[in-house]
Amino acid sequence: MSFERRLTKIKALDLKDRLVTLLSKQKVRVDEISKDDDGWSLDFIFFRNKCGPGKVSSKSKIEGFEFSEGECFGEETAMYYNIKTGYAIIQYNHYGPKYPAIAEYMRTEEAGLVHDYMFFPEIDKDGRGRVEKLSEATVYTVRYAGEELSKYNSDTGSSIGKAAQLLQLNGGDSIEMRIVKNSGFNIGRLKTELKEILRIKCANKIELRGKFIDDVGGKTEDIDLLAQRLEMTHEIEPGKDLRLPFKSRVALLKAAHDEWSNDKIIKCGEL
Repeated sequence: MSFERRLTKIKALDLKDRLVTLLSKQKVRVDEISKDDDGWSLDFIFFRNKCGPGKVSSKSKIEGFEFSEGECFGEETAMYYNIKTGYAIIQYNHYGPKYPAIAEYMRTEEAGLVHDYMFFPEIDKDGRGRVEKLSEATVYTVRYAGEELSKYNSDTGSSIGKAAQLLQLNGGDSIEMRIVKNSGFNIGRLKTELKEILRIKCANKIELRGKFIDDVGGKTEDIDLLAQRLEMTHEIEPGKDLRLPFKSRVALLKAAHDEWSNDKIIKCGEL
């Protein structure tokens, strides 16, 4: 099922039918979804029912909000998907759905077939250039954060699941893997693997040590790929309810897409 067809099917659902419970037991729903000539705009909501902020003023003490049964805090993450380029620009909200959660939300089954969708973070122009010019790599290091890693199912038998189990048994805060191959990794295979690692949200360190085509002296350098992920920061004026308006967030996502597209950082049809 194409990504756009999946979006069309979500748009056709009633609000109550858009609610999905992820493997982590977190509840996510698409509250806003619309399409124009260029692409799709969505607002993903994470149901935050464990803890939240209170309201306060200079004249009054902080106090909580009163909720009716079934209500809780909602954390928003906007996404803009451009039809022509095939890129999704996703807002960062520390407490809202991250791109792996959105990918899990999009997962669906039709006619006995399971359709999975994955988002791979794009690295910036400088980082991409360094990776493309990589001629030799002997070390790469990945560190996973314990809090996020613990959300992975340790019974799946996957390497991530085993790492989560090991971390939990030892009460650790993070786990770091340093892989060394003195004779050098297969560059093509390494690039594919790095793209997969970038997809995992709990990776908070991804460093690569190698040599590059344009380096005449054969100097070995380190690349911090997480520091070179493609991103942009903007300030948004909150509304009267102190929420960041959906239209304002989407407008900035579209502007970021157009700027990166005009700079040839992202290209039409490049997925």
